[in-house]
Amino acid sequence: MLAHDSQPSAGQGVEQARIGTLERDGRSYATYGGQPLYRYSGDAGAGRTAGHGVVDQWGRWSLVGLDGAAQPGR
Repeated sequence: MLAHDSQPSAGQGVEQARIGTLERDGRSYATYGGQPLYRYSGDAGAGRTAGHGVVDQWGRWSLVGLDGAAQPGR
């Protein structure tokens, strides 16, 4: 997820200390627990998780837990 011009902020239940950003290819991305966060293009709205467990040319897509770890596949 692109971080744009501001620091991402934590929602309910999320530790602010785990949120950060990283620079890659001239863009700033949001991170959680040091891992970059991305939105799967097939998930067309809040609460959608169709990308969880998908394997494609970029690797395996996984949900991330509040502890910052990838969640087990389905």
